[in-house]
Amino acid sequence: MDDKLEDIVRVCDDWLVEFLNSDYAKLLNAEQMWESTYMIPSFVESMYKYYNLIPADWSEEALENYCLYILPAKASADESFFKAITPVLFKFFAFLDDKNVIQNALELMLKLRDIQDEIVENGANPKFWEDGKSIATEALQEGVNINDNSELDAFLNYKVFQRNQKVLREMFESTKARTQGKGTCICGSGKPYKECCGAVRERVFKL
Repeated sequence: MDDKLEDIVRVCDDWLVEFLNSDYAKLLNAEQMWESTYMIPSFVESMYKYYNLIPADWSEEALENYCLYILPAKASADESFFKAITPVLFKFFAFLDDKNVIQNALELMLKLRDIQDEIVENGANPKFWEDGKSIATEALQEGVNINDNSELDAFLNYKVFQRNQKVLREMFESTKARTQGKGTCICGSGKPYKECCGAVRERVFKL
């Protein structure tokens, strides 16, 4: 972590404490309050890590990209988390505006309002997920306690076994297709197998 990011994280920690004790946070429900303890630091840090933006420079474009693509890919969370993004950040932007930290709070808040439904939709859509999130979500659906290392390791080992079995099966089917003359030769010549190594194989077995 570079020095600038360390400073941002340190200041954000102070903001978070102040925000949670402010009138803005009182407008959130208990679940949204809880989600904000992760959501706000993650947002502030990500704006710098992904877009090299300090709070005073946050833009609508970066906000939209983060909420619609980065967050759904990274956050292993249920629908309630993604529904909480708009109200939590909405109140947080108002809080920072009151502190004169950001000057475009209204624009950011309007952008959140415009994309709030899409945020929830993308969060629930596997095509936006990274492999790690997909596996974690699958583990939760299978009833795996992801906080239990031994249980999670057993699940991950099983997924690796499944993946290896799939790779081996695909290799077998590919080789089978080639040796039956249905594909290009395994030597890489680009010729049909029967006209290349397959023909050599036939001659050898006839000797």
